[in-house]
Amino acid sequence: MMVDPGTAYRERITAARNEEHRLTSHSRAFSTLRIAEFAAFVVVLSMGLGGELRPHGLWIGLCLMLIGAFTATAFLHERVANRLEIAAGRRRINEEGLARIGRRWDELPLVTPPAGFGERSVVKDLNLSGKTSLLQLAGTAETPMGRERLCAWLTDPPEVRSARARQEAVKELAGLLDLRQELQRRARSAGMTQTDEDELRRWSVSAAWYRGRPGLRAIIWALSVLPAIGIAGSMLAEWPVALPLLAAIVNAGVTIFFRLRLHSSFAVSERGEAVAEHLQPVFAEAASQKFGSSLLKELSLRILGPEGPLSALRPLERILGAAGLRGTGPFYWVIESLTLWDFHVLSGLERWRLRHGPFVAAWLDDLGNLEALSALATLGFENPEWCLPELSEDGSGLLSARGLGHPLIPAAKRVVNDFELDARGTFVLLTGSNMSGKSTFLRTVGINVLLAQAGGPVCASSFRLTPVIVATSLQIEDSLADGVSYFLAELSRLKEIVDAATKLSETSGPAALFLLDEMLRGTNSEDRRALAEEVLTFLMARRAVGIVSTHDSALAKIPSLSGVRRDFHFQETIAHDEGTARMTFDYRLRPGVALTTNARQLAEAIGLVPRADR
Repeated sequence: MMVDPGTAYRERITAARNEEHRLTSHSRAFSTLRIAEFAAFVVVLSMGLGGELRPHGLWIGLCLMLIGAFTATAFLHERVANRLEIAAGRRRINEEGLARIGRRWDELPLVTPPAGFGERSVVKDLNLSGKTSLLQLAGTAETPMGRERLCAWLTDPPEVRSARARQEAVKELAGLLDLRQELQRRARSAGMTQTDEDELRRWSVSAAWYRGRPGLRAIIWALSVLPAIGIAGSMLAEWPVALPLLAAIVNAGVTIFFRLRLHSSFAVSERGEAVAEHLQPVFAEAASQKFGSSLLKELSLRILGPEGPLSALRPLERILGAAGLRGTGPFYWVIESLTLWDFHVLSGLERWRLRHGPFVAAWLDDLGNLEALSALATLGFENPEWCLPELSEDGSGLLSARGLGHPLIPAAKRVVNDFELDARGTFVLLTGSNMSGKSTFLRTVGINVLLAQAGGPVCASSFRLTPVIVATSLQIEDSLADGVSYFLAELSRLKEIVDAATKLSETSGPAALFLLDEMLRGTNSEDRRALAEEVLTFLMARRAVGIVSTHDSALAKIPSLSGVRRDFHFQETIAHDEGTARMTFDYRLRPGVALTTNARQLAEAIGLVPRADR
């Protein structure tokens, strides 16, 4: 049974809001109880130190009981706070899902791409990154590993076999809404940055500091038991209270002396805590699924394997849970002074790292793959009218699409077209007046091709594709700082496309798919016609395939290209109402060359020139 994504998201938002209201009242009650326990501890401690409570064992015991009660209450309060955070996170994720369906970009977070990704020509031209982009629409990959993998899949097309394997996994994950949302929520809660990932990878294979110093470990063990001996003596044998206090002061001094080393070790390992606490349950959920797709089966086997994260992350989570004592304020110093707690936690961390650290990088890679697959699956779930494309290797027709639309345009406003690209060494000349839809159509073809080759769904009712390498020249920028004119920048972009086509023509691999918008607009019409003929002839000789858009119909009259060119156009409708011209566009692709222009009408509409009928 098909699940309506909007209905599913709205139901989950309601459930999450109800849970938030319930847990908020519980959190307030625990806050009140913690204040009362802390106040009681201060009163008992003051009375004991002032000699008003005798014997020593009574007030020391009461203080220890209150410390224990406060710690237990803090633990329970933290559990409630965590559940409240989980409910809020689930609500936000479903709210973002509704925003993606409606293409309400201002309600969606911007996605930080890998370094250098946004500078690539195809990324700029096809709106892959930034505001109102494909990366924002498929923005459920929360870790740097997931975003890097998704971006790589979009811009570095794989072999057809690999893309088909991803399709199989994407199709299966599209039906696992709980798993996908839990993965996103936990990955977001981890809050991992690229710096965090780099540090975690280095930490996982670095040398042990504390366990490599057996002398220091022996001293720490001896110091850590002295306060307990002193407290027992004070309670049972009336030893001076100053003895355990002195031992605690010495231990506090030892911690302060090693504070920089301890801080650096715990700061990096906290990234491990994020992985253990937030993602271990996701690995467990993924491993519990009976997957049918080959990629997800392999992932599940690695998770469950002897060096997989499922068994290894449980002890790490316990160790780093103990390290959480550092965030309890004054009581941290009480426990640390009595037990040298941080050194024992650090010993456990280093022992774990020596055993499991070499496998952390593989776990992070698996997580990145799972996130990227989940992001593509979410696209398919939220857009049920889209399809998974057929990827072909036989070379019979490069692209054939029915109901092809732009994925970033809301479904209610999207106009779809049927379109085909024939064999290599041919191109489509797309003509039409200003604002008729030529540039959008070029982006429609390019962005869907990249989605298809990444293994994801495409915005079409059917889509068949033979592998291609997309090269674009749609959005040219000049540079005053570098002294680069618009025309020179355009020529440089064309040179990149020609070089790519030349390189690909020398192999038996995919063809170059070039998308050129208003080709050579930076020069006069005579030079444009001559240069266009020469460049396109060169590309056809290199067996490239592409689409060239222009509002200059003279390019359709180049005889030497007539045998390798097909003509299509967009047109506008102009209606005159009481002397005012109203212009509409239907964005429908039609065969042939455009026969109309609208430059004069647009100039009249904005008052640049007077109407011709006056």
